[in-house]
Amino acid sequence: MILSIFIKRMIVIVVFLGIVFGSLFLTYEKWANYRDNRKAKKHFYSKQYAEALLFLKDLPDKKEIKSKKQLEIGYLRAMSYQKINKIKDAENYWKKIQQNTKYKEYKDEAYYYLGLNSWNSTDYDSAFDLFMKNIEHFPESSYTGDSIYYLALLYSEKGDIFKARDMFEKVVSKYTDAQNVEASYDKLGELNIKLLFSKKETPISEIYVVKPGDSLAVIAKKFNTTVYLLKGSNQLKTHNIKPFDRLKVIKSKFSLMIDKSQNVLFLKIDGKFFKRYFVGTGKENSTPVGIFKIVEKLVNPTWYHPDGGVVPFGSKDNFLGTRWMSIDSPGYGIHGTWEPDSVGKQSSMGCIRLKNKEVEELYKIVPVGTEVKIVD
Repeated sequence: MILSIFIKRMIVIVVFLGIVFGSLFLTYEKWANYRDNRKAKKHFYSKQYAEALLFLKDLPDKKEIKSKKQLEIGYLRAMSYQKINKIKDAENYWKKIQQNTKYKEYKDEAYYYLGLNSWNSTDYDSAFDLFMKNIEHFPESSYTGDSIYYLALLYSEKGDIFKARDMFEKVVSKYTDAQNVEASYDKLGELNIKLLFSKKETPISEIYVVKPGDSLAVIAKKFNTTVYLLKGSNQLKTHNIKPFDRLKVIKSKFSLMIDKSQNVLFLKIDGKFFKRYFVGTGKENSTPVGIFKIVEKLVNPTWYHPDGGVVPFGSKDNFLGTRWMSIDSPGYGIHGTWEPDSVGKQSSMGCIRLKNKEVEELYKIVPVGTEVKIVD
């Protein structure tokens, strides 16, 4: 009897101690997980992705995401693996996030990175499908902007320039926080120039039928454009034209805007972005601010030194490059340079300088009288 009571009491004590120590162990495990997750996040947000992975509790391969904590761990692991270029490991976690039916958080990134990884492995069909799903399900996400960017690249590669251009334009106008917004500006500018100097008709162009007595110079003046652009957009090798020829002419108006804070020149058409060029501006903020217009254009310009000297084109002391476009602020203008490394900085005596190849392109597009707005 006494033995029986003793045994029962011992069992109660053992059970009680088991519960106590079990609770303590679970409490410690919970605290340890909390500590490790904090360390993981600290490394993650410090961009120490390999270190972050050391502290992240794993999700078993067959385990579905059933809680927000698991979702967050899955995301941190997916992104960390992505950043250290362990793509197969990253895809394992991106797919868990994509396939979970309980939470929408991080799904836009999952679709994007799965699409990006397919793109980088040249599986363009899968990339296309994943990017399209991202656009369909998460139209407001910045990652949708990046998905549109890659779709635009695909359309450009396939030769659908109009579709590609419209997509790049959508990225720069709507998804300004997308990772590829800067690249989209560059690609959009490239396609706009490609279309401008092609015979393809666009919303900014119309067809003009040549009349008796017309010349390229007469037509250029009539439409406030340049002979260079007329020749380029019609693939003409000479100035010769004849009555009833059909010519593509640009009916819209170009303007320039220079932002000194960014050292960037924006070529605009009817006030909308067309292309951007990086420029050099005046040292010590010496480039004038205001609204001006182009009053003269010169090929292979001579430089007239402020002290009175004359420096011919071709001289090592003539820093104007291959083109000069003066504005109606005496002594100032837009020109090329023999020092391309000076572009993108405050590097001139007050003028706006571009790389020679780019100022030559701009020279062909904008006529005398073009508005030039310069802002701080």
